[in-house]
Amino acid sequence: MMDRTLASLRAENESLRQRVTRLEREVHFLRTHHVFAQGLKGETLVATLTGGLLSSFAEKYDVKIGGEVTIEVKFSKLNAPVPGRSTRRWNWSKPLGYKDKGKTFDFLVLIGEKDDRFPNQYLDDSPYIFFLVPKEDVPNIMTRGAIMGANVQINTHLASARSTASLALKRFIVPEADVSALLNEAHVV
Repeated sequence: MMDRTLASLRAENESLRQRVTRLEREVHFLRTHHVFAQGLKGETLVATLTGGLLSSFAEKYDVKIGGEVTIEVKFSKLNAPVPGRSTRRWNWSKPLGYKDKGKTFDFLVLIGEKDDRFPNQYLDDSPYIFFLVPKEDVPNIMTRGAIMGANVQINTHLASARSTASLALKRFIVPEADVSALLNEAHVV
């Protein structure tokens, strides 16, 4: 009896060791591939704010609220489009998926790290700026990408952002506290 228990524990231990090794490789991969880390950061933030559920990998949306409202989330760091210049930009790639196909969602939430040089343009004290865009308005905020699909981009100095797509995007700025309220309201409707 004791030998069977010991053998069972050894087998379970070996299985758990293999699982830990597999999970450690996965964590290493996610930590070393910044695109995944950024994406997970934004998705987790929106799921936490809204009480939504994160989707599985490669789903057609990132977060679901109340089993009904689907959300695609994109996160951007402050980017320098021209090295050595002071201009900063937020860039979000492929909001509709690769070659503008494959994503199905009700709302696009764009999150950007705030540019501390322009504190007066933000609606709250969150470290991030939020854009909450209904799916039907996404084509109005996109710029065309030649190979992979469309992108969304805007200068972090919002007063200087005057392109048609930038003007359309600026209409969708919301304070962090309103992200949850607006998306949960959409769930109730």
